[in-house]
Amino acid sequence: MSASFIAKSLPADKPPDYSTLHKEETPVRSTHTCFPPTHNGKKCHFLMTEVTFLGYIVTSSGIKMDPTKVKAIISWPTPSTILDIRSFHGLTSFYRRFIWNFSSIIAPLTECMKDGRLTWTSEAAKVECDASGVGIGGVLSQTQRPIAFFSEKLNDARRKYSTYDKEFYVIVCSLDTWRHYLLSNEFVLFSDHEALKFINGQHKLKPRHAKWVEFIQAFSFVIRHKVG
Repeated sequence: MSASFIAKSLPADKPPDYSTLHKEETPVRSTHTCFPPTHNGKKCHFLMTEVTFLGYIVTSSGIKMDPTKVKAIISWPTPSTILDIRSFHGLTSFYRRFIWNFSSIIAPLTECMKDGRLTWTSEAAKVECDASGVGIGGVLSQTQRPIAFFSEKLNDARRKYSTYDKEFYVIVCSLDTWRHYLLSNEFVLFSDHEALKFINGQHKLKPRHAKWVEFIQAFSFVIRHKVG
């Protein structure tokens, strides 16, 4: 059917009125029909800058951990069985993407699940540090067994440090590397530089030393001299 035929079939003095067609034939849909009759209005949110979804906080800049979930992890009771270890391991693994070096942090619990044995010990951890002319290194151990190792090659600027500064620097680096183990526990720090036993009692400090002392004061430890 052509447009010219339609035009000729209409009265010339009275154009058609389409203004009332939708009112008579097409009912206006209510906004409530966008949801099923059983929808929960409390779960519907619009124009939000962030929302909680499947354990995450989703924002315009990305995703982050849900504080309520983090609180549950922090307040989790101390595991007493292998089953408790598995439960806690699964809970913490949910947020592993947000935790740098997660596999190393959780390694002691992973080993417990492999061995099928769980033994808590009150023996303090031990940190042994040493420095040389070209590098530094440390060992973290407990129950007479090494848990982790640390080493670093010194750059040209740090090779010019005095022996005292190198030995101090390796302590700072070791504590920073294992802070997730050590911050909440008392431990024993061994150094073969006897003068470092008095680092907390010095009153006049160089800017570098002051910064390092401020850092290590966050830890609870005793320092002991070890003949090297």
